[in-house]
Amino acid sequence: MRLPIIDVAVNIVHAPDGRVLLAQRTKRQIAAGFWELPGGKVDPGETPAQAAARELEEEIGIAPHRLRRWISYEHAYATKRVRLHFFRVEGYSGTPRGREGQRLAWIDPASPGVAPVLPSNDRVLAAMALPRIIYRPRSAHHGGAGGLLRHLSDILPAGPITLVLDEPEMAPEQYVALARRVGVLAGQYGTPVLLAGPAALAQRAGLPGVLSSAQEMRRLSARPRAGIWAVDCHDEAEVARAEGLGADALLLSPTALATETSAPAMAWAYFQRLASTSSVPVFAGGGVTPNQLDHALAAGAAGIVVQRLDEPNDASARRH
Repeated sequence: MRLPIIDVAVNIVHAPDGRVLLAQRTKRQIAAGFWELPGGKVDPGETPAQAAARELEEEIGIAPHRLRRWISYEHAYATKRVRLHFFRVEGYSGTPRGREGQRLAWIDPASPGVAPVLPSNDRVLAAMALPRIIYRPRSAHHGGAGGLLRHLSDILPAGPITLVLDEPEMAPEQYVALARRVGVLAGQYGTPVLLAGPAALAQRAGLPGVLSSAQEMRRLSARPRAGIWAVDCHDEAEVARAEGLGADALLLSPTALATETSAPAMAWAYFQRLASTSSVPVFAGGGVTPNQLDHALAAGAAGIVVQRLDEPNDASARRH
């Protein structure tokens, strides 16, 4: 018997420093004591966006200036399934307070510091823990492996990024050796690292993150063993397969999507359609530059993939 689906609108409220607001469920509620992002059921006749705005006022006493739809996904409990619609709150009036007697906490999504967290929120908190910028440099642009390491020593202290190590021309042993050194360096700054290539190489290098190409993904029958698994995607079929295998993030290239028409506007429209229906964070790549971050976010991206960071000290662009 298929469980009934309940639509739920959920709000992501950020503090200026990037922390996120959680509320603790009260004794009057199911799962009392659990922490969750503020939100609630979508009432008959309401859209998820209308429900999200209503819940903000009723629960924590703020009025959003703008709600931007982000990801959505389903979560199954023993007796029901919930379809969660997540919205980013872009500015608000008022001061958050527990209008229903609930406790509030501002938390770092990567390390909430409160427990237990409602299981249906785990996936979105993991998504929010990824910085908005994924940096994908190549050693060839920096004079080789040594130059890349020196470059990363300058870049990593400047602010939060996710780093992709992508060296397809290197022999496996050389690649693993470089990955180990990059992992040690990145670990000093808490920087997540994804190794582009087989999960076995990432495991040998001691890196928890893996980035698979679409071709590599097609050879998989199950999610690889990885703390974070991302996939390079280029079309709707690849996005659907990556989601079905349990990917944590998708790297989707608007520039590559425009190859047939050479029309960037059409490519971004296609990106927006896929990002708006994806159940996991989608990052815009394929020639995107740091100054296009706001454009990508407006198109539903969780962030961008860049091959150069021309302004490493501009930490404001890297914040959640």
